[in-house]
Amino acid sequence: MNNFFERLGLWGLIAGISGLLLIVALFAPWYSWSLSGSNGNVTVTATVTSSNGTALPSQGLVTPWQAMPVVTGVVLIASLAALGISLIKGATQLTLPAWERIAGIFLGGLCAVLILIGIISPASLFWPRAGGTLGMWESLGPVFITATFWQWLSLVLSIGIIVGSVFQKKPEPAADK
Repeated sequence: MNNFFERLGLWGLIAGISGLLLIVALFAPWYSWSLSGSNGNVTVTATVTSSNGTALPSQGLVTPWQAMPVVTGVVLIASLAALGISLIKGATQLTLPAWERIAGIFLGGLCAVLILIGIISPASLFWPRAGGTLGMWESLGPVFITATFWQWLSLVLSIGIIVGSVFQKKPEPAADK
């Protein structure tokens, strides 16, 4: 086991742990949303209905799988690949080529960009997928959708994949015997 960590190195370990924790964070709530507002002196309670007519609550938490399943799937695959690269590097005597560092940087960057888009513009990702209508609420007040701690943590973890990949040990040349 000691050789595992020696082959992986500190930065490879950071990239691998970041990938693993990012996978876990994909199942936590990324968005909190609420409906609030008033029309003059009257406070209005809006009802959001799903496409099958079921009334939904006026506030709640949403996982990335509910809000943006395709983007979340891409982030999951990229995180698994970053974790896999670290595991292969640490568990085997294989000397991976230099592309493994480039792949880690690309995969971490892809995750970071997709997560950042979800932070900057959550409404465009969530409401079209919700399958519901806001009815008259749109004229009465805003829908507040905010990123939670888990989405911000996911962004930091994707940056961890990038940084860990940048500073990983370079592959050692094979020794001639």
